[in-house]
Amino acid sequence: SSDLVPTEGIVRENEVIVRQGDRVTPDIMRKIDSLQEQLILQSGNQIAWKTMLGHFLMTVSTLLIFFLYLYLLRKPIFDDNLMVTLITLLFLAVIAADGAALRLALIDMYIVPVAIVAILLTVIFDSRVAFFGSLTMALLGSHLLNYDFSFTFATVFASTLGIFSVRDIR
Repeated sequence: SSDLVPTEGIVRENEVIVRQGDRVTPDIMRKIDSLQEQLILQSGNQIAWKTMLGHFLMTVSTLLIFFLYLYLLRKPIFDDNLMVTLITLLFLAVIAADGAALRLALIDMYIVPVAIVAILLTVIFDSRVAFFGSLTMALLGSHLLNYDFSFTFATVFASTLGIFSVRDIR
């Protein structure tokens, strides 16, 4: 970052920056930030590449678990290509809205209408498919926010509320 000064907070080789249980002062934080920046410079894009790969694998794993649920417990839905395409499009819309909210910072992540997708899944399929779909969308959003528990909980709560409010509508 731009507030780092090359002559302040010099860290010698093998110098202990902070011990477990010590209070982190602004000077120690400056040293830690400087060390992190230097490690990123030394490793090039390797850390960024591994992080992106990790996020991609977590996202694919989350989606695979949902579609495995459909395959094992909702075989008629899984066998219907139109229904799988519809679910995929709904998930992609939520992922795109989450990504846009995060990248553009124009709107808050909490405004993304995940509950509407849960309600649509409830009306089209049933409450169990909608609940697992909501859980999947909440986990996908939390991947983008570095696993923010409050976002995941709020999304699951709002979606569940939406599901139970319309589950008897057909």
